[in-house]
Amino acid sequence: MVKSLLVIKAFLSTLIFFTSHAVGEVNSKVYFSCDTKKGNVKLEVKGNKIIYSISKDGINDFSFSSKGNDFSGFLYNSYSRYQTEYITISFNNGVYTYSVFSNYEDGMTSSGVTVVNNRNSKETKFECNSVHINDMYDLTSFLMCDKNNALGCG
Repeated sequence: MVKSLLVIKAFLSTLIFFTSHAVGEVNSKVYFSCDTKKGNVKLEVKGNKIIYSISKDGINDFSFSSKGNDFSGFLYNSYSRYQTEYITISFNNGVYTYSVFSNYEDGMTSSGVTVVNNRNSKETKFECNSVHINDMYDLTSFLMCDKNNALGCG
C-alpha cells in the first residue's frame, strides 16, 4: 500500500512538473532542506536544473547544479520494505562524491550529507540537526538511478 502511494505521488509530481513547464512557468521548489553543523543543506529545482547548496548565516558556501536541462549529473538510489526506507541523491564534483541521504528504520530517522574523497576513500558525514523539508522521493521521477550502487533503484 505504501509503495503504491509513493508511485502515485511520484506520477502526480511528474505530471505537475512537466505541465508547469509546458505552459512556460518557471518551476522552483525545495525538495530537501536541513540544518547541519556546517550550515543549511538544500536540494531544489529551479527551472530545468537541480541545485545542491550549503549556506551558513544566509551566505552560500557551495553550490552545484545539474548539467544541461535534464538533471544530468545527479543520481538517486532508494530501497524500501516494512519499517525501512532509504533514499540517496548524489553527484560528483571533481574527486568528491556528495550524497544527500534520508533514512527511516524501525521508527528512527536520520538525514544528512556524506562527502567521499574518491582518491583516498575518506568519508565525512554531516548529520541533520533539524529537517525542514524532505520530499526527496519526489525527485526520483526526474533523476536517473545509479545502477552501480548496492542500495538499488526501488
